[in-house]
Amino acid sequence: MKLIKHAAFAAAGLLASTMSYAAGTSVGTSIDNTATATYYAAGDTTSQLSAESNTESVVVQEIIDFTINTTSSNVNVTSEQQDVVVAYTVSNTGNGSEGFVFSVTGAGPDFTPATFQLYEDRDGNGVLDPSDIAQGALNANGEINLNEDETKTIFVVTDIPVANVGEQGSGIVTVASSTPGVSTASIGDVLPGEGDGGTDAVVAVASGTDTLTHTYTVVVDPDAVDAVTVEKSVLSIVDSFGNDDSAIPGATVTYQIVVTVTTPVDGLVISDTIPDEVSYTAGTTYWIASDQEGTDVSTVGGATHPADSAVYSTSIDANGRISLNLGDQAAAGVYTLQFETTIK
Repeated sequence: MKLIKHAAFAAAGLLASTMSYAAGTSVGTSIDNTATATYYAAGDTTSQLSAESNTESVVVQEIIDFTINTTSSNVNVTSEQQDVVVAYTVSNTGNGSEGFVFSVTGAGPDFTPATFQLYEDRDGNGVLDPSDIAQGALNANGEINLNEDETKTIFVVTDIPVANVGEQGSGIVTVASSTPGVSTASIGDVLPGEGDGGTDAVVAVASGTDTLTHTYTVVVDPDAVDAVTVEKSVLSIVDSFGNDDSAIPGATVTYQIVVTVTTPVDGLVISDTIPDEVSYTAGTTYWIASDQEGTDVSTVGGATHPADSAVYSTSIDANGRISLNLGDQAAAGVYTLQFETTIK
């Protein structure tokens, strides 16, 4: 194979790509073979004679074969996360030195990473560290040289744009042999004179090209402010004689729960177990999609007044539970839930 006169780099990981063949005997090896015949002259049984053939030599040709792999086919990221690293390997499983072109492009479906940087794992520890970065990033389209049976590691680094939780983007990694004529070749095709030392090269990977794709999935940032916060308060306490703040048996306690959603979430449910010392007052649940802390929600226009059968249950907790299922929330918002209880 015609080697590329550039610094080499490559990849790390283990999601296997195309089928490969064992490298076997190195390209250019001369397999020499000579035959010998032994015999006795007619009537002579004691003096063995021999005859040796010419030596026939077969020069091993090159096979173009390689694999690309990654252990990070699915990567969880956060919106606007910088320097996201995915490790790849390229392994030369052919029997000669080989030149490759390594390239990365961004794709959707929801967002597309715009740029990529490639760093060689120069110390071979499988981690992108300062010593790798100090020697500089390679271009997004890089040329690499791999000797027979050699594997190299690179890191594909990109930044994530603004994206919502659950959205996905991807990186498409392509490795292509640089041998002339290989891009239009099929498996088993012979490229005369294109192997090491002028040998022929036999193609074991269609078009001398292989591709793997890794996916970036946006998740909630665990270091960010909580996606959902819950605050509970007592709106009022009124006893049966009309006295405020008089928490005696028979008094009505009105609770409010304010839930603030700061980022899109799925399956939002607001629930509250009724304490044993009080009983739920039927038909007193109201909720509204706004912050009404300190205001009687039952008097607010646009408030929802669900049936008890939709929000109150005694099947989970012995004294009952209020449970409001708000489902998936595509955007930030605030919800106020209100209900009444009676002190036993």
